[in-house]
Amino acid sequence: GPGGDDHTDAQVGESMDLAEMTTLDAQALGVNLQADPEDDSDLEGDSDDEDHVLNHARLRLTRTHRKRQQSILLNQLLFEHEAFSVSPLEGVVWPGASVEVMVTFHPKGPLNYEVFAHCEISGKVDRVPLLIRGPGLGPKAVFSFDILDIGDSFINSVHQYKVELYNRGDIEAEFRLVPSDSVFAQKFKFEPDCGVLTYRQVQTIMVTFSSDVLGDFAESFKWQITGGAE
Repeated sequence: GPGGDDHTDAQVGESMDLAEMTTLDAQALGVNLQADPEDDSDLEGDSDDEDHVLNHARLRLTRTHRKRQQSILLNQLLFEHEAFSVSPLEGVVWPGASVEVMVTFHPKGPLNYEVFAHCEISGKVDRVPLLIRGPGLGPKAVFSFDILDIGDSFINSVHQYKVELYNRGDIEAEFRLVPSDSVFAQKFKFEPDCGVLTYRQVQTIMVTFSSDVLGDFAESFKWQITGGAE
């Protein structure tokens, strides 16, 4: 099946030693490895047979243990990636036939993803590489305008404005106003100051301004779009 690039770093999971496997697997193998403390008859005569049975059981347990190690290692070599998944990961292709392999792209953020997957074929020394890549696109939201000129304003007078926030992306966009502690920023109120825009939704935001402080100002308000590039 396809294998990831990090196969050389794969580690075999913690394994059991032979004694532990003997205890756990003896019953499954149908071997009685415990002697009856009350039965002391013919102990010396049967010692050779007992040694033969024990050696045979240990050999079978060793083989089972080796197969388990190989299975663990194979599972760790199968392709894994945070943004790509491949299905099926293994299978059989008959002569003259083909098998469709589905690659699913599920980016975690607005990043460019690229990874090699390698297909190991029985009887072939070199693996077949496959380059998988794709750009992750985050939500995209824009305001109807980015500059609001209030002009001259009387102290304690109330001014209201409307601004629209558009979802121009193909997925929902979660937005929120980043708080500012400047003097004049406290004189502004945005309603709502957070929310979620569904696909192609438009949200009207009311901006209210009232100041009891004299002076010129130029405030810049930042809005965060969760998962966005900026």
